[in-house]
Amino acid sequence: MALPARKFLEVDGTDIAVDWDLAFSQTATRQALAYWRTLCGDRTMPMRQELVPRDMRAFLPFVNLVDVVADPAAFDYCVRLEGQHARDLHGHVASGRISETLPEESRRRWHYCFETVRRAARPARFSSRIHGKQWLDAELLVAPLGDETGTITSLFCVLVSWRSNLPAELPRSGTSPGNQNREDIP
Repeated sequence: MALPARKFLEVDGTDIAVDWDLAFSQTATRQALAYWRTLCGDRTMPMRQELVPRDMRAFLPFVNLVDVVADPAAFDYCVRLEGQHARDLHGHVASGRISETLPEESRRRWHYCFETVRRAARPARFSSRIHGKQWLDAELLVAPLGDETGTITSLFCVLVSWRSNLPAELPRSGTSPGNQNREDIP
């Protein structure tokens, strides 16, 4: 199934752009994608145990590892390693399921990003403008990590954010007017 190169999602008033072309703008996310691809070799995804922190020194403060938890009712996600950058933004959430540790609006946004990659079984670039104490632009790599059978067991997430000097709405260059390339979470 062909995926649109870029689409937008609105969750709780926040636009999230999903970019399957992986056109990263930040050095840390570009380096992380190159590292992930190197680990893949000729496979669709590397295994989590292949990650080596010293090989990620250049972007390690931005790295987060998230376990995929297969519950009978639905998939959930548990943050196992939280990089310093994410901790500075969100506080400490490692070792807890996102369904239990994050506020509802944050949980829905993170769950969407994780589910999108888990279902597609390929990496994606997410970008958004978020408001906390100030407006921030954010770019996120989410890439699958598997086991020996090719089952996705974890997600390699690299989050970079920076202070925004632009209006609150994301630019939508290259997209059609209206709600084309957009989907809403119920």
